[in-house]
Amino acid sequence: MARTGRKVPAGAKREKIVEVTLRLVADEGIEGATTARIAAAAGVSEGTLYRLYGSKRGILLAAVDAVHDHFLELMKTAERKDVVDTFRELGRLHTESMVGGGIDRFIAPLFAFMTAPPSLGLREAVARRQEEIIELYAGMLREAQARGELPAEADVRQAAWTFAAIFWAEDLSTLMGLPGFVLEGRARKALNATLRCFARCAGCPDTTNGAGAPAVTRARGPAGGA
Repeated sequence: MARTGRKVPAGAKREKIVEVTLRLVADEGIEGATTARIAAAAGVSEGTLYRLYGSKRGILLAAVDAVHDHFLELMKTAERKDVVDTFRELGRLHTESMVGGGIDRFIAPLFAFMTAPPSLGLREAVARRQEEIIELYAGMLREAQARGELPAEADVRQAAWTFAAIFWAEDLSTLMGLPGFVLEGRARKALNATLRCFARCAGCPDTTNGAGAPAVTRARGPAGGA
């Protein structure tokens, strides 16, 4: 009997494979996300997996890209005329993603990739994509400087890393089961404080002595004394 089912396009197969890979990695870890399980969940053969990706590592690298591409989509959605408004909206969307299932779909797999065996090369792949995002932050801030929205002397790299750290803290606290950082508005307050700091005074003052250690403030003695 002739087959009447419609052939699924390769692009749709890839999307489904990556989707189920992220879910399996979140639930079972890297080792638990076997090619047999991925194939069964995606409704394809293991041969199809290898034809499309070459290896399990290839599938996992595609999943790494999917996590970061999701965040890049959030960045596009958040774009506003003013860079401060853009980052505020990005913060809102990131928080919304955390409470709306993003922790299982994206963040749990992301941290599994970060702690994967070095031989898989997933840590380096995550680092490259994270650095790409930080550079995008910095580029947005430089453009804002050119438009006069931020002080010319603002350290945009410092701001970019600070924004990344706030989002990482939001990810990690939610993953650990400590929702207060998100639900109590701590992440939002931290982001807004950083935005105010860089928009008004080019960044918080450096309180170190230049060698990485906190500056020591000399205590004053009684009036008239040293």
